[in-house]
Amino acid sequence: STKVWVRRACGVHTPLMRAIERVLRRPGLSFGKVMILCGGPDWPTSVLAGILGISVFQCELGTCPIIASVVPLCLSGSFYLRRVGYGEVW
Repeated sequence: STKVWVRRACGVHTPLMRAIERVLRRPGLSFGKVMILCGGPDWPTSVLAGILGISVFQCELGTCPIIASVVPLCLSGSFYLRRVGYGEVW
């Protein structure tokens, strides 16, 4: 993006985002890139990936490991609600 306000809001001038940029620019999927895509700040990381022109497929593939934490959390919450009796629908 060439819009200054988007770059400013994303914080591409900060040391943190500069470090994220260096990791995201590396070709392929590394452990660091996957950790940034899964655990980094959502909006700034996504905007930075768009500014850098990183493949959408690579970004989506890099965020897939988050399923390993989301699924157990959702299941434990649903089993808790079922056990306690909050959900009369069950």
